[in-house]
Amino acid sequence: VTHKDNLTVTNDVVLDGELDSYAASGLIFDGVGDGIAMDTDLVFDSDKTISVWVKGSGFTNTHPIISDMGGADQRGWWFSINGSGTPLFGGSDDGTTARLSYVYANDSLEVDRWSQLVVVYDAGAPDVTIYMDGVALTDNGATVYTSYANSPVAMSIGEYPVNQNTFNGTMSDLRIYNTTLTAAQIG
Repeated sequence: VTHKDNLTVTNDVVLDGELDSYAASGLIFDGVGDGIAMDTDLVFDSDKTISVWVKGSGFTNTHPIISDMGGADQRGWWFSINGSGTPLFGGSDDGTTARLSYVYANDSLEVDRWSQLVVVYDAGAPDVTIYMDGVALTDNGATVYTSYANSPVAMSIGEYPVNQNTFNGTMSDLRIYNTTLTAAQIG
C-alpha cells in the first residue's frame, strides 16, 4: 500500500516514509470507513513492541490503531484509543469474547496534539506496558495472557473491520518490533 505522502506498508509491517515533520505528514483517517487491510497476520505469542505517532481529531468512540480482531468468537488482539482518549491493548487468549482482557493506561491523549504511543508486550512475564511520549503509564492491572489468539480476520490499521469503528485523526511511523524495547530505547 502506498500513501500520497510517499509512505509505504511493507511485508515487515513497518509504516515508514520520508516525513518533514509529524505535523505535516502521516496517514489521515477521517473516522468514516477508513482503514488499511493487511495481507499478513501478527501473532502475539512472543515478545513484541508496537510504536506509533498519533494525533486524534476527537475521541467519541473506540479508535483502533492496529488490530487482528474478528467477530464474537474470532477475537485476536488490538491496540487502540478509547472514547476518553485513553490508550489500551486488549485481546483474547482463546479467540472468544468470554476471555477478553484489556490493559488500559490511566492517562489520556490530548486532541489535535501529536503523541507517541508504545505498547510493550513481554510474553515471558507476561506483562504489557503502555508508554505515552516516552513515559510508562500506570495501568488498570488487568490479566495479561502469555499469548493472544490469532483471528481469521486480516490484520488492519485504523479500523476494526467487524464493527466499523475507525480511527479519526492522523497516524505516522507505525513500527512493530519482535522484541521488548526498554524504557531507554523508547524515551
